[in-house]
Amino acid sequence: MGDLTRHFSHYECECSCCKEMRTTMVFLNRMDMVRDLYAKPISPSSVYRCSNYNQQVAKSGLSGPHTSAAMDIPCVGEQATELIKIALFMEFKGIGVYQSGDHHKRFIHLDDKERGMDYTTIWSN
Repeated sequence: MGDLTRHFSHYECECSCCKEMRTTMVFLNRMDMVRDLYAKPISPSSVYRCSNYNQQVAKSGLSGPHTSAAMDIPCVGEQATELIKIALFMEFKGIGVYQSGDHHKRFIHLDDKERGMDYTTIWSN
């Protein structure tokens, strides 16, 4: 049980460099619904990143999805497929499929950065 939402704590949603947390509550509440449908614990590897940290670690620069509404969820195989199905059902606007390389580094990225769009963008590494 989280202290920020039903399933997520402030600690796991804050930026790892500055400890700020500016992810939208609308997004985190949607992630609570994902967790309910998934029916398994979700321990995100990355949620909020301040602009400076995001520029250091991601190609999306100062204003990437993690600077407002994104979550990376470690998972592989059938669990990854299940999360993708849930994300499509819930009409997430960004779905990243990172399923190559070491198993412990694989994850699914979900974001609502472009919530006003009428389509979903899916990409893979």
